[in-house]
Amino acid sequence: AGLGFELYQNIPNPWVNKTTIGFHLPEAARTTISVMDAAGKLLYTRTADFGKGYNQFVLDASQVGQQSSSLFYKVSTETDADVKQMIRHE
Repeated sequence: AGLGFELYQNIPNPWVNKTTIGFHLPEAARTTISVMDAAGKLLYTRTADFGKGYNQFVLDASQVGQQSSSLFYKVSTETDADVKQMIRHE
């Protein structure tokens, strides 16, 4: 059995300008990446097709606005989803 769906901690964390979110898909899938603030307000979302295996997505500070401190990111497919926390500094 290979790896299943996995969401990895963003690197670097905490981050200022850019951070990379890595995830592993057991099969190619249409995948949605969402970023929320601590209150659950959606700041950014993108859906795209990603391949089987390791994928990564670079999040730029301009995409989440001037939000500082605690953010959450969610990566979801039709069959799997996971959420992790990240810290952003101005």
